[in-house]
Amino acid sequence: MKQLSVLVGYDGSTSSKTALDWAASEASRRHLPLKVLYADPVPLPLNSMQVEYTSEQLEKLHKVDADLLDEVSRTVKQDHPDLEVDVVLSTLLPTEALVDHGRTSVVVVLGRRGAGGLAGLAVGSKALQVATHGHCPTVVIPGPDGDGDTGGLEHGRVVVGVESADASGAALSFAFEEAALLGVGVTAVHAWEAPFFDAPGGKGGGVPRAVLQADMPDEVSAEQNLLERALVGYADKYPDVDIRKVVVHQRPSDALVAASVGACMVVVGSRGRGSVAARILGSVSYRVLHQAHSPVAVVRPATG
Repeated sequence: MKQLSVLVGYDGSTSSKTALDWAASEASRRHLPLKVLYADPVPLPLNSMQVEYTSEQLEKLHKVDADLLDEVSRTVKQDHPDLEVDVVLSTLLPTEALVDHGRTSVVVVLGRRGAGGLAGLAVGSKALQVATHGHCPTVVIPGPDGDGDTGGLEHGRVVVGVESADASGAALSFAFEEAALLGVGVTAVHAWEAPFFDAPGGKGGGVPRAVLQADMPDEVSAEQNLLERALVGYADKYPDVDIRKVVVHQRPSDALVAASVGACMVVVGSRGRGSVAARILGSVSYRVLHQAHSPVAVVRPATG
Protein backbone atom coordinates (compact mmCIF):
# COMPACT_ATOMS: atom_id res chain seq x y z
CA MET A 1 0.00 0.00 0.00
CA LYS A 2 1.39 3.38 -1.04
CA GLN A 3 2.07 5.99 1.59
CA LEU A 4 -0.50 8.77 1.79
CA SER A 5 0.60 12.29 0.88
CA VAL A 6 -0.58 15.86 0.43
CA LEU A 7 -0.95 16.47 -3.32
CA VAL A 8 -0.62 19.90 -4.93
CA GLY A 9 -1.13 20.86 -8.56
CA TYR A 10 1.66 23.16 -9.75
CA ASP A 11 2.17 25.07 -13.00
CA GLY A 12 4.49 27.95 -12.12
CA SER A 13 1.72 30.54 -11.87
CA THR A 14 1.43 32.91 -8.92
CA SER A 15 -1.75 31.14 -7.87
CA SER A 16 -0.11 27.71 -7.87
CA LYS A 17 2.87 29.05 -5.92
CA THR A 18 0.46 30.21 -3.21
CA ALA A 19 -1.14 26.75 -3.28
CA LEU A 20 2.32 25.14 -3.05
CA ASP A 21 3.18 27.14 0.07
CA TRP A 22 -0.11 26.17 1.73
CA ALA A 23 0.27 22.51 0.76
CA ALA A 24 3.84 22.34 2.09
CA SER A 25 2.67 23.72 5.44
CA GLU A 26 -0.24 21.27 5.48
CA ALA A 27 2.05 18.33 4.77
CA SER A 28 4.35 19.43 7.61
CA ARG A 29 1.39 19.70 10.00
CA ARG A 30 0.22 16.22 9.07
CA HIS A 31 3.76 14.74 9.03
CA LEU A 32 3.16 13.45 5.50
CA PRO A 33 5.15 13.69 2.27
CA LEU A 34 4.31 16.45 -0.19
CA LYS A 35 3.66 15.38 -3.78
CA VAL A 36 3.99 18.15 -6.37
CA LEU A 37 2.23 17.32 -9.63
CA TYR A 38 2.86 19.09 -12.90
CA ALA A 39 0.47 17.86 -15.60
CA ASP A 40 1.82 18.55 -19.07
CA PRO A 41 -0.09 16.56 -21.72
CA VAL A 42 1.98 15.58 -24.75
CA PRO A 43 1.23 18.09 -27.54
CA LEU A 44 0.14 17.03 -31.00
CA PRO A 45 3.06 16.17 -33.33
CA LEU A 46 4.37 19.13 -35.30
CA ASN A 47 4.28 16.99 -38.41
CA SER A 48 0.79 15.62 -39.05
CA MET A 49 2.36 12.57 -40.70
CA GLN A 50 4.24 11.77 -37.50
CA VAL A 51 2.18 9.30 -35.48
CA GLU A 52 4.06 9.59 -32.19
CA TYR A 53 7.11 11.16 -30.62
CA THR A 54 10.30 9.25 -30.07
CA SER A 55 11.60 8.90 -26.53
CA GLU A 56 14.35 11.43 -27.34
CA GLN A 57 11.81 14.00 -28.52
CA LEU A 58 9.67 13.49 -25.42
CA GLU A 59 12.73 13.92 -23.22
CA LYS A 60 13.48 17.27 -24.86
CA LEU A 61 9.85 18.36 -24.60
CA HIS A 62 9.78 17.77 -20.86
CA LYS A 63 13.28 18.81 -19.87
CA VAL A 64 12.15 22.35 -19.06
CA ASP A 65 9.30 20.93 -16.97
CA ALA A 66 11.65 18.65 -15.07
CA ASP A 67 14.04 21.54 -14.37
CA LEU A 68 11.11 23.58 -13.07
CA LEU A 69 10.06 20.84 -10.69
CA ASP A 70 13.62 20.37 -9.45
CA GLU A 71 13.68 24.06 -8.60
CA VAL A 72 10.32 23.70 -6.83
CA SER A 73 11.69 20.90 -4.68
CA ARG A 74 14.71 22.97 -3.69
CA THR A 75 12.49 25.96 -2.86
CA VAL A 76 10.17 23.92 -0.65
CA LYS A 77 13.13 22.39 1.17
CA GLN A 78 14.40 25.85 2.10
CA ASP A 79 11.30 26.49 4.26
CA HIS A 80 10.62 22.85 5.19
CA PRO A 81 14.00 21.08 5.33
CA ASP A 82 12.59 17.94 6.95
CA LEU A 83 9.69 17.57 4.53
CA GLU A 84 9.78 14.69 2.07
CA VAL A 85 9.02 16.14 -1.37
CA ASP A 86 8.11 14.03 -4.39
CA VAL A 87 7.85 15.84 -7.74
CA VAL A 88 5.87 14.18 -10.50
CA LEU A 89 5.62 15.09 -14.18
CA SER A 90 2.52 13.59 -15.77
CA THR A 91 1.53 13.47 -19.43
CA LEU A 92 -2.14 12.96 -18.52
CA LEU A 93 -4.68 15.76 -18.71
CA PRO A 94 -4.58 17.83 -15.49
CA THR A 95 -7.93 16.61 -14.19
CA GLU A 96 -7.11 12.96 -14.89
CA ALA A 97 -3.69 13.26 -13.27
CA LEU A 98 -4.99 14.95 -10.14
CA VAL A 99 -7.85 12.49 -9.68
CA ASP A 100 -5.55 9.54 -10.29
CA HIS A 101 -2.85 10.66 -7.84
CA GLY A 102 -5.57 11.69 -5.40
CA ARG A 103 -6.26 8.02 -4.72
CA THR A 104 -3.25 7.97 -2.39
CA SER A 105 -3.63 11.51 -1.02
CA VAL A 106 -5.34 12.89 2.06
CA VAL A 107 -6.04 16.18 0.29
CA VAL A 108 -5.56 17.72 -3.16
CA VAL A 109 -4.54 21.40 -3.18
CA LEU A 110 -5.11 23.73 -6.13
CA GLY A 111 -4.72 27.43 -6.81
CA ARG A 112 -7.86 29.33 -7.74
CA ARG A 113 -6.39 30.29 -11.11
CA GLY A 114 -4.09 28.19 -13.28
CA ALA A 115 -1.66 28.67 -16.13
CA GLY A 116 0.53 26.53 -18.32
CA GLY A 117 0.03 22.84 -17.57
CA LEU A 118 -2.92 23.62 -15.27
CA ALA A 119 -4.44 26.40 -17.37
CA GLY A 120 -7.79 24.66 -17.45
CA LEU A 121 -8.15 24.60 -13.68
CA ALA A 122 -10.34 27.67 -13.43
CA VAL A 123 -12.84 27.52 -10.61
CA GLY A 124 -16.13 26.22 -11.94
CA SER A 125 -14.61 23.94 -14.57
CA LYS A 126 -11.67 21.60 -13.96
CA ALA A 127 -11.34 22.40 -10.26
CA LEU A 128 -14.98 21.49 -9.75
CA GLN A 129 -14.39 18.27 -11.67
CA VAL A 130 -11.54 17.35 -9.35
CA ALA A 131 -13.67 18.23 -6.31
CA THR A 132 -16.61 16.20 -7.60
CA HIS A 133 -14.78 13.16 -8.96
CA GLY A 134 -11.77 13.06 -6.66
CA HIS A 135 -11.09 10.48 -3.98
CA CYS A 136 -10.19 12.91 -1.18
CA PRO A 137 -10.99 16.48 -0.08
CA THR A 138 -10.03 19.23 -2.54
CA VAL A 139 -8.71 22.53 -1.17
CA VAL A 140 -8.74 25.58 -3.45
CA ILE A 141 -6.45 28.45 -2.39
CA PRO A 142 -7.24 32.06 -3.36
CA GLY A 143 -4.49 34.16 -4.86
CA PRO A 144 -2.47 36.85 -3.07
CA ASP A 145 -5.17 39.40 -3.97
CA GLY A 146 -7.35 37.91 -1.21
CA ASP A 147 -4.68 37.99 1.50
CA GLY A 148 -5.68 41.44 2.77
CA ASP A 149 -8.98 40.22 4.23
CA THR A 150 -7.88 39.82 7.82
CA GLY A 151 -10.98 41.07 9.68
CA GLY A 152 -14.30 39.34 10.03
CA LEU A 153 -16.23 37.75 12.85
CA GLU A 154 -14.63 34.35 12.20
CA HIS A 155 -11.07 35.62 11.95
CA GLY A 156 -8.53 32.83 12.42
CA ARG A 157 -11.14 30.07 12.61
CA VAL A 158 -12.22 27.14 10.43
CA VAL A 159 -15.74 27.72 9.12
CA VAL A 160 -17.87 24.74 8.08
CA GLY A 161 -21.24 24.78 6.39
CA VAL A 162 -23.73 22.39 8.02
CA GLU A 163 -26.78 21.13 6.18
CA SER A 164 -27.60 18.18 8.44
CA ALA A 165 -25.83 15.48 10.42
CA ASP A 166 -26.07 12.96 7.58
CA ALA A 167 -25.21 15.31 4.72
CA SER A 168 -22.42 17.19 6.52
CA GLY A 169 -20.67 14.45 8.48
CA ALA A 170 -17.60 14.26 6.23
CA ALA A 171 -17.24 18.04 6.05
CA LEU A 172 -17.52 18.36 9.84
CA SER A 173 -14.91 15.66 10.43
CA PHE A 174 -12.48 17.35 8.07
CA ALA A 175 -13.14 20.79 9.59
CA PHE A 176 -12.47 19.63 13.14
CA GLU A 177 -9.37 17.69 12.11
CA GLU A 178 -8.00 20.75 10.32
CA ALA A 179 -8.83 23.04 13.26
CA ALA A 180 -7.04 20.68 15.66
CA LEU A 181 -3.96 20.69 13.42
CA LEU A 182 -3.99 24.49 13.23
CA GLY A 183 -4.82 24.99 16.89
CA VAL A 184 -7.89 27.15 16.13
CA GLY A 185 -11.63 27.03 16.71
CA VAL A 186 -14.47 25.83 14.49
CA THR A 187 -17.47 27.93 13.52
CA ALA A 188 -20.34 25.72 12.37
CA VAL A 189 -22.72 27.69 10.16
CA HIS A 190 -26.22 26.45 9.44
CA ALA A 191 -27.92 28.84 7.02
CA TRP A 192 -31.50 28.20 6.04
CA GLU A 193 -34.29 29.79 4.07
CA ALA A 194 -38.05 29.72 4.61
CA PRO A 195 -39.75 29.89 1.20
CA PHE A 196 -43.09 31.12 2.58
CA PHE A 197 -41.51 34.00 4.48
CA ASP A 198 -39.05 34.85 1.71
CA ALA A 199 -41.50 34.72 -1.18
CA PRO A 200 -42.83 37.99 -2.67
CA GLY A 201 -46.00 38.90 -0.85
CA GLY A 202 -45.32 36.31 1.88
CA LYS A 203 -45.40 36.92 5.59
CA GLY A 204 -41.92 38.36 5.54
CA GLY A 205 -42.48 40.82 2.68
CA GLY A 206 -39.78 43.46 2.80
CA VAL A 207 -39.14 43.17 6.53
CA PRO A 208 -35.45 42.84 7.55
CA ARG A 209 -34.27 39.30 8.26
CA ALA A 210 -33.75 39.95 11.98
CA VAL A 211 -37.46 40.68 12.30
CA LEU A 212 -38.33 37.68 10.17
CA GLN A 213 -36.53 35.33 12.58
CA ALA A 214 -38.44 36.84 15.48
CA ASP A 215 -41.65 36.15 13.56
CA MET A 216 -40.96 32.41 13.30
CA PRO A 217 -39.56 31.15 16.61
CA ASP A 218 -40.62 27.54 15.98
CA GLU A 219 -38.72 27.42 12.70
CA VAL A 220 -35.63 28.98 14.26
CA SER A 221 -35.73 26.53 17.18
CA ALA A 222 -35.98 23.58 14.78
CA GLU A 223 -32.96 24.78 12.79
CA GLN A 224 -30.95 25.30 15.98
CA ASN A 225 -31.79 21.76 17.09
CA LEU A 226 -30.65 20.46 13.69
CA LEU A 227 -27.25 22.07 14.15
CA GLU A 228 -26.97 20.76 17.69
CA ARG A 229 -27.64 17.20 16.49
CA ALA A 230 -25.07 17.52 13.72
CA LEU A 231 -22.39 18.53 16.23
CA VAL A 232 -23.00 15.73 18.73
CA GLY A 233 -19.74 14.05 19.75
CA TYR A 234 -17.29 16.59 18.34
CA ALA A 235 -16.75 18.44 21.62
CA ASP A 236 -15.75 15.17 23.28
CA LYS A 237 -13.50 14.09 20.42
CA TYR A 238 -11.84 17.51 20.10
CA PRO A 239 -11.91 19.00 23.63
CA ASP A 240 -9.30 21.64 22.77
CA VAL A 241 -11.23 23.00 19.77
CA ASP A 242 -13.53 25.89 20.59
CA ILE A 243 -16.92 25.48 18.88
CA ARG A 244 -19.04 28.42 17.79
CA LYS A 245 -22.56 27.71 16.50
CA VAL A 246 -24.22 30.06 14.03
CA VAL A 247 -27.78 29.63 12.81
CA VAL A 248 -28.83 32.27 10.31
CA HIS A 249 -31.85 32.84 8.08
CA GLN A 250 -29.89 33.49 4.90
CA ARG A 251 -28.87 31.89 1.63
CA PRO A 252 -26.12 29.37 2.53
CA SER A 253 -23.62 30.62 -0.04
CA ASP A 254 -24.03 34.22 1.17
CA ALA A 255 -23.54 33.20 4.79
CA LEU A 256 -20.39 31.17 4.05
CA VAL A 257 -18.81 33.83 1.82
CA ALA A 258 -19.41 36.43 4.55
CA ALA A 259 -17.96 34.13 7.22
CA SER A 260 -14.88 33.45 5.09
CA VAL A 261 -13.44 36.94 5.68
CA GLY A 262 -10.35 36.39 7.78
CA ALA A 263 -11.09 32.69 8.30
CA CYS A 264 -8.38 30.02 8.02
CA MET A 265 -10.63 27.93 5.80
CA VAL A 266 -14.22 27.36 4.73
CA VAL A 267 -15.31 23.72 4.47
CA VAL A 268 -18.28 22.73 2.31
CA GLY A 269 -19.73 19.33 1.51
CA SER A 270 -20.22 17.59 -1.81
CA ARG A 271 -22.87 14.93 -2.26
CA GLY A 272 -20.96 12.64 -4.59
CA ARG A 273 -19.81 12.01 -8.14
CA GLY A 274 -21.43 12.35 -11.51
CA SER A 275 -23.24 15.06 -13.48
CA VAL A 276 -26.11 15.40 -11.03
CA ALA A 277 -23.70 15.65 -8.09
CA ALA A 278 -21.74 18.31 -9.96
CA ARG A 279 -24.86 20.45 -10.30
CA ILE A 280 -25.64 20.03 -6.60
CA LEU A 281 -22.06 20.96 -5.76
CA GLY A 282 -22.41 24.07 -7.89
CA SER A 283 -25.50 25.31 -6.07
CA VAL A 284 -23.51 26.39 -3.00
CA SER A 285 -19.88 25.39 -3.44
CA TYR A 286 -19.56 26.96 -6.88
CA ARG A 287 -20.15 30.44 -5.50
CA VAL A 288 -18.15 29.85 -2.34
CA LEU A 289 -15.19 28.65 -4.42
CA HIS A 290 -15.43 31.76 -6.59
CA GLN A 291 -15.92 34.38 -3.91
CA ALA A 292 -14.54 33.13 -0.59
CA HIS A 293 -11.74 35.17 0.97
CA SER A 294 -10.06 32.09 2.43
CA PRO A 295 -9.05 28.61 1.27
CA VAL A 296 -12.09 26.45 0.51
CA ALA A 297 -12.20 22.69 1.15
CA VAL A 298 -14.76 20.63 -0.75
CA VAL A 299 -15.29 17.33 1.06
CA ARG A 300 -17.13 14.37 -0.40
CA PRO A 301 -18.81 11.80 1.85
CA ALA A 302 -16.90 8.57 2.31
CA THR A 303 -17.95 5.76 0.00
CA GLY A 304 -17.79 2.15 0.93
